[in-house]
Amino acid sequence: MLTDVNTLYSEALGLYDLDLVRTVATHSQRDPKEYAPFLDRVARLENENWRKYTIDIHLERHARALTHIAKLITEISTDNEEEKNKLQSMALDLIKQGDLYDQALGLFPHVPVKRSASKSDRVFRQEILRLKAGFLEAEKKHEAAAYVYLSASERENARRAFISANKWQMALALSARDHHTPDKLRNEAYSIAQELLNRQRQQQDGCVDDILAAARIYVEYCSDIDEAVALLVTHQQWSEALRIAYLHQRDDLVESDVETGVLQSCDDVQEELERKEKQYIKHWNRLTTIREQKRLFKLHGIDGSRWDQGNRGDGDTDAGSIRSGASSAADSALSYASVSSVGSHNSAASIGNFSMQSLSMATASHFYATQTLGNASTKPKMKAKHGGIPSRRERRKRMKEGSAEEETYVAQQLSELRPNAALAREVGGLLEMLVFFGHMQRAQKLQTQLSGFEKCVADKQVPVSSDNEAEQVAINTEMKNGEESLVPTSKSQPLLIVFFIRQIIIGCSKKIAYVVEVVEEYENFLRLFEMAYAPDDGEYDSVEPNA
Repeated sequence: MLTDVNTLYSEALGLYDLDLVRTVATHSQRDPKEYAPFLDRVARLENENWRKYTIDIHLERHARALTHIAKLITEISTDNEEEKNKLQSMALDLIKQGDLYDQALGLFPHVPVKRSASKSDRVFRQEILRLKAGFLEAEKKHEAAAYVYLSASERENARRAFISANKWQMALALSARDHHTPDKLRNEAYSIAQELLNRQRQQQDGCVDDILAAARIYVEYCSDIDEAVALLVTHQQWSEALRIAYLHQRDDLVESDVETGVLQSCDDVQEELERKEKQYIKHWNRLTTIREQKRLFKLHGIDGSRWDQGNRGDGDTDAGSIRSGASSAADSALSYASVSSVGSHNSAASIGNFSMQSLSMATASHFYATQTLGNASTKPKMKAKHGGIPSRRERRKRMKEGSAEEETYVAQQLSELRPNAALAREVGGLLEMLVFFGHMQRAQKLQTQLSGFEKCVADKQVPVSSDNEAEQVAINTEMKNGEESLVPTSKSQPLLIVFFIRQIIIGCSKKIAYVVEVVEEYENFLRLFEMAYAPDDGEYDSVEPNA
């Protein structure tokens, strides 16, 4: 097995044997101009460590190069500080290039002050420690970086790293160890508390540990009871605010801050619960209507698939166009009726008079029918604006009742409105404080309102989508048995709008008619409306629609 020439040359060079390297290079038939100048320069170096260091740098072996440069630094006398500083600077570059911090600390160990050690050696080691601490901070290892900074006597950086590691106790201990004046220590404490609050605002998990820590700093280091209680009340830490206020005999803060904050939060939560319950009922009614309509569409095969299948199996272009036109008419009527039914689920008059009439106007119009059939074989064209892609405003407008994305949007809103653990904790804390302050009636009202909201959500479970596999099997079974009843189940929303589209191709000379049956049912009252469009000349036999 032959070895690559360059690999063989590098391995020979790594042995630091220049004669062997020349032999390998000669037998490999390499151009002497490629290697001779470098080998000659290395051969002229008298110091063996310099030769090895130069070769290792050439081969990019930083770890070995650092070992040899460490020996060079050790060999230099203490009088030649300039040369030593130059070598130490080269060593620092190597350390940063290869992240060789631990190896460097081993090669340049700590020298106690009592022993003879030059100032440059101590400064050099501290610089290595600073580089290692910076590397640890970049790796998000803040606590380890803080202790490395301490080893390098970088107390300010250590304090900052301790705060980043949520070790504010160590940060304040550093300030106290430096014997800061009371005013300076207080300012340090305010600064640390503010950093904790800033970090808490940036977090998404809503952790209150930083809030409690900042309040403790205000009390213990700043003697600022007012600020501590105000902070705790703002973040609804009622029990801790009470404890601190009573501990420091500040009954005035209990009345002015804590109790007032509890009552205000109680009012806010009650308003929020009322709003959520109304929104939940609204979205639940709408989602139930949408999914019941989809279920009935699939039950009767009115999902657009039958038109496509018929078009594939029919060679008559006119017949296919009529199928496409009928489907387009149904889709347009469905969208119009669906939008009209929104917000009227509890009003029979609204449904019977407004929705039905609007639907009739939408489908019975001579202009509507002629335009639909006339353009049945024409594919819709997208707007040229934005390269055929709907603009952001158009997409936002489509997220309305009747839009294609409405079902997903409404289901997501229902999920977000459901009671969660955070709401339970908030209400639980308020109930405890209301009982503590003697507001029993308000506590009972809040508890009743939350229970009512939970019962509402429990009674109105999210309806199952018709895309669900189990429900689809049930629909298929019902269709197979011929049970195409329009009577909804007890759990179904009573508002049902079903469109049946049937096309009839008359054998007359290119005369076409189609029948659109619109069925609307609300509770126990079934309205049946049949419409038929035909050309004005009446040159075709009348067709009686099936009941």
